[in-house]
Amino acid sequence: MTEQDVTPEQNERRPGTSRYTVKVRVVKFDRYMRLAKFDSIYALADAMGVHRSTIGRVMEGRLQPGAAFIAGALTAFAPASFTELFEVVEEVRVR
Repeated sequence: MTEQDVTPEQNERRPGTSRYTVKVRVVKFDRYMRLAKFDSIYALADAMGVHRSTIGRVMEGRLQPGAAFIAGALTAFAPASFTELFEVVEEVRVR
């Protein structure tokens, strides 16, 4: 459903609009990196199939993890689960 599909009545019940995003659980991500014995960001980036700067930006919260990042992390840190490494958070935008 897009915002265009929302009726005025539905919009009145929602003072702001919500959207969900995925964030890295930084402490657990770091722990898995050590447990998997990746000795550098370069080695982890190679195993994940992403650029090393992407890992830094996602970890700092400047970039949201995309599908390639998430899939790469789950592959590199197998058998870690999505919920161990990532969390889904709601971002409320005020209009």
